[in-house]
Amino acid sequence: MTHHSALIIVCVLFLIVGVVVLDDYGISVDEVMQRGLGILAAEYVMGNNAIYLDSWTRNYGVAFELSLVFFERILGLEDSRSIYLSRHLLTHMFFLAGGFFCYLLAIRLFNNRLLACFALLLFLLHPRMYAHSFFNTKDIPFLSMFMIALFLIDRGFRKGTAGAFLLCGVGVGLLTNIRILGVMLFAAVLAMRACDLFHASGRQERKHILMTTRWFALAGVLTLYATWPYLWSDPVGHVIDSFTQMAHFPNHVLELFQGERVLSTNLPFYYVPTWISITTPPVTLLLGIVGVVSIVGRGVTRPGDILRNTPLRFEFLLIACFILPILAVVLLHSVLYGGWHHMYFLYAPVCLVAVFGLHWLISWKPLRTGIYALAGMGVVMMLAAIISLHPLQQVYFNFLMDRTTPEYLRSQYSMSYYGDGSLKTLEYLLKRYPSSPIYIAGNSRHMVDTRLLLPEADRQRTFLGVGLDGPNFSIRGSAPTGMEGIFDFQTIYTKKVYNNTILQAMRLDLSGRGEAMADARRKMYRSTVLEEPVFSSNFDIYFNDKDKPTLTYIKESCRADDTVPVFLLHVFPENPNDLPDEFKQYGYGSYDFFFYRMNGVIFDGKCMVTVNLPEYAISRIRTGQYLSDYTQRIVWRENFPLSR
Repeated sequence: MTHHSALIIVCVLFLIVGVVVLDDYGISVDEVMQRGLGILAAEYVMGNNAIYLDSWTRNYGVAFELSLVFFERILGLEDSRSIYLSRHLLTHMFFLAGGFFCYLLAIRLFNNRLLACFALLLFLLHPRMYAHSFFNTKDIPFLSMFMIALFLIDRGFRKGTAGAFLLCGVGVGLLTNIRILGVMLFAAVLAMRACDLFHASGRQERKHILMTTRWFALAGVLTLYATWPYLWSDPVGHVIDSFTQMAHFPNHVLELFQGERVLSTNLPFYYVPTWISITTPPVTLLLGIVGVVSIVGRGVTRPGDILRNTPLRFEFLLIACFILPILAVVLLHSVLYGGWHHMYFLYAPVCLVAVFGLHWLISWKPLRTGIYALAGMGVVMMLAAIISLHPLQQVYFNFLMDRTTPEYLRSQYSMSYYGDGSLKTLEYLLKRYPSSPIYIAGNSRHMVDTRLLLPEADRQRTFLGVGLDGPNFSIRGSAPTGMEGIFDFQTIYTKKVYNNTILQAMRLDLSGRGEAMADARRKMYRSTVLEEPVFSSNFDIYFNDKDKPTLTYIKESCRADDTVPVFLLHVFPENPNDLPDEFKQYGYGSYDFFFYRMNGVIFDGKCMVTVNLPEYAISRIRTGQYLSDYTQRIVWRENFPLSR
């Protein structure tokens, strides 16, 4: 059996495990938006509409999302559960592909099968990465493609052929499509080829270097252009626009960091290093430090090799791929939130540098057996963490944090930004209340998305909002929902990790709470931070055509900027008398909705939009059966186009 055969067997075993646990993971807060981006791009490519060009998400590359959308259409998937399970499986398979290439690269670097297996396990068994490999279709594909690109770069410089550099260019082009930051590897290859040109020994060698570099650059640029529809009309201008947008993403988030609320636009310089330090498995962290020391030490003794086409230069490239992005984030004041998931690609070079550390340590023959044993224990600890935390590995912290004091971690750091763990909570409620509708109150956007993974019968009786014909619940993660002070409640479900509450379901008592609900909403609206320009109106909300399921909304106030127009819409029943008596006097009706331009809403300067609704939703509005609901935004986005 060849070592490649053994590698395939290991990856197949990981895939089998992935299939077994596939439906344990929910939908992340970004995944529906990501799929929407893929759908808009696919329709634009097919010539069906041009909404994609007006969407603020156009600045995201769509190579991976397009592949997911085309896959679901080729298979004819229509049920939301099948669609999102297929997305999770394909994303996980691409993660495994990243591990496959990590192994191949390690074989090239160390010519040691055991060290290559160690690299593979470090890559695949990071608890946080493992969980994200199912539901994170942005950061995990970029991590995997980053590892593949590193392999192709090493292969290109080893072979030195036009074909090798052409393939390298394709890989870097796809990487840059997934995230514009991939351009750093494009620049790195050009810089290394410039060094090779400087050290070339003759005219023929210089000619060969220039020829292979042209093939690399041409393949990279054409791949990026061909796979990113946004670039087709203005390649240079739109690349610059996308890079500027991603460097200063306009998302103002209050992030819990070291026990304090910090704004995502004003993070301390040590934000990313801190997150990496407390969430990276100890074996990777410690060996990574040793690896940096060993590489830098050899660089000090052989500085000339850093600028020539040598293995040492590639090792310094790995260190640069870790350090320079962090420096860029600090210098550009880039917006980050929810931990370091935006920077997960850094784990690719970290894995390899850690193996360099292990390689250096085992060179001391008397200590070799003991070092291998300790490294093996570290891998076992990673596997144990994945098993013990399942399916909430995304909240993994290492030994540097206090993991025993009750509720300490959740008082210091954001623990569950992606919210995918809500699936198990929903399943519990549906099982406990098998014959009635389930209503989820509060700020629970992730609940809307997660319900798409439920079987159709369960989806039909799960709503986000306040219901009058079934039990009402508030589901909270590691932060309060804002509903706790409004209603009397009974906690009926709690999930803890490291003795910290991660998920909690509370049944709410709504009796006599109409006024409290109205006051809470008024306070929420008043506290909303509005950005200029702000438009206001005092019009009522009405049905503009009683014979068709169409509503026109005119809002009291809305926020709009050049990037992300946001509409907060308050929707009332057609006939206020349809509301229960306790709500009539307060004038707060059926729906509150947040709409973004990515949903296809067209901002006309007067906060007016027209939205097509399914008939059953209109019926529930008219009868006042529930009083606030975000769930229909999924239906609207996917099945009912929004128009002016």
